[in-house]
Amino acid sequence: SVVLDLKNADAVGVAQALAAKSDVLIENFATGVMDRLGLGAEALQATNPDLLYVSASGLGRTGPEAHAVAYGTLLQCYAGFAGLNRHPDMPPRIGFAWLDPMCGLMLAFIVAAALWHRQRAGGVARIDFSMIEAMLWTMAEPLLATQLEAPPQPQGNHSDRYVPHGVYRCVGKDDWISLVVRGDEEWRKLCAIVPTLSSMAGFGFRDRVPRRAAIDDALATWLRPQIARSAVTELLHAGIPAAALATSRDLVDSDHLRERGFWDTHDTGLLPGLPWRTSFGRSAGVAPELGADTDAVLGHVLGFSPAEIAALRKSGAFG
Repeated sequence: SVVLDLKNADAVGVAQALAAKSDVLIENFATGVMDRLGLGAEALQATNPDLLYVSASGLGRTGPEAHAVAYGTLLQCYAGFAGLNRHPDMPPRIGFAWLDPMCGLMLAFIVAAALWHRQRAGGVARIDFSMIEAMLWTMAEPLLATQLEAPPQPQGNHSDRYVPHGVYRCVGKDDWISLVVRGDEEWRKLCAIVPTLSSMAGFGFRDRVPRRAAIDDALATWLRPQIARSAVTELLHAGIPAAALATSRDLVDSDHLRERGFWDTHDTGLLPGLPWRTSFGRSAGVAPELGADTDAVLGHVLGFSPAEIAALRKSGAFG
């Protein structure tokens, strides 16, 4: 990790030197900033024709809104997701900015694809990555439905495919479970363990849809005095998909995640690791502190002497 203050001319020179020796550059400044700094794609690829230059921005580098300021939470509104991911009687819900980490994963994918393409076919690669388009890529269903004159509406925890389908309160503080019935066989199993549903055991999906509210009320009454994990155990034993709402502490203490080796050990606790297992192993460990490798990178990659690095530090080139 190297941190540069790009308002400093010496720092810009270091960035240009690093780009000349790099395979990939990823930047997410506002549109036009890198060009003004002398770090635009054309300038850097003139020196390093093999450089893969990736620009990541909220709405892309072209188009009438290319200069818009964008953050993950703002884009979840811009894409309409916040308006769909809510209950009908509630305001739009932003919640966690999951678009940010998702875009990081998608950027890694396109960089890997570009490196493969360069190795196979050669040529200069310029990638214009749009966060809003990444978001919309995951929302094909509502976009297609709108074009078929059936625009989706917020429906909370309800589903157009399954009844019941929801989240229900249990006895503990902020204790909830989620359950879904995927077909008539599971519905009959649920009716067998919830007494107030027994009279509806013969109802198919079409019969259950208009009775959704009554079914939800019956489940809410049955689950309210129960411990969530006990209720989940009973439902799973009966063959009905269900899960208790997990807290962060539940996840840190999870036997399943520990046995899977998901967590990376850190001096002060555990950090989420990579979500896969391979026959060739995987890398583990914490990311370096910002600027932790400045001297090593400038010395080994660029060949700067300790005196040159010290002069850059004195000039304020390092952030």
